[in-house]
Amino acid sequence: LPKLWEAVVEPLQQTTNGNSFDPEKLIGLDNEAQNLINCLQVLEVLTPAMHVELLSKILDLLPNIVLCLQHPYSAVRHLAARCLGVLCTVSTEDTMKIVVKDILPLMGTADVIRNRQGAIEAISCVIDRLGMGAVPYVVLLVVPVLGRMSDQCEDVRLMATYCFATLIRLMPLESGIPDPPRMSKAMVEQKQKERKFLEQLLDGKKVENYTIPVPIKAELRKYQQDGVNWLAFLNRYKLHGILCDVRSDMGLGKTLQSICIIAGDHHEKATVYKETGNSDCKPLPSLVICPPTLTGHWVYEVEKFVNKDFLKPLHYTGPPSERQ
Repeated sequence: LPKLWEAVVEPLQQTTNGNSFDPEKLIGLDNEAQNLINCLQVLEVLTPAMHVELLSKILDLLPNIVLCLQHPYSAVRHLAARCLGVLCTVSTEDTMKIVVKDILPLMGTADVIRNRQGAIEAISCVIDRLGMGAVPYVVLLVVPVLGRMSDQCEDVRLMATYCFATLIRLMPLESGIPDPPRMSKAMVEQKQKERKFLEQLLDGKKVENYTIPVPIKAELRKYQQDGVNWLAFLNRYKLHGILCDVRSDMGLGKTLQSICIIAGDHHEKATVYKETGNSDCKPLPSLVICPPTLTGHWVYEVEKFVNKDFLKPLHYTGPPSERQ
């Protein structure tokens, strides 16, 4: 039995040391990856039969298993996701804390596809294993999953769509189920926020007013502010949408509304990234795609309404020789 315990714990602790874990350095290390796969498979089989006194030691390995979701080998990520699913069945509240705190943010790492792949597969395994037991956590899961249904990676999109279809069937039951006794105050508050999102999604009149965090050299009309509010709502929850208004079609402000949300988003992400270093808020350029006849208009509008301290437009147009 001690040897069996070592077979489970040692490869996991050695390969996924939180202080020195670097997924890039694991590429090509097939033997180490196989050792991880073996130990995760043993862990998946043993966990349901584990004595209660050993369960706390297994739960101590949760951070290591989460790191395995970021492994460059898909087989390792798959086994880690399955282990998390099993752990949710034996210690739901402890495991779901890790899911919400550490795994859901992985789905927002725009520059690392494997993180999103590992995270959404873990969510899928958790949902499948918990079944009706996932109902108290549906609101916490459905919003991040919804955002990944438009992911650039097809694998993530398909898995997110499957998860969303499962979660949406459980939604009608959520309001009648009390929060688990040991659910943290932070998670309870987050559930309230996510419920608010769902209300806004289903009723556009409930969308919150968005205060643009940078100076805009224009006074927005009410319908323009409504458009900015809608764009901010979509952006906050990583959704896609269309800004369409009869008055805007007449030339009264879709470009301005779009500029407002782009400038606000750049400023907010830069602020959060400076404070936290969160990769989900890493400053990135925005790309505006429009007919060639309108590119100059966009540059003019950006320079007209927003100070260069907040947005610096680059006019990228013309034939290939000019663009190069």
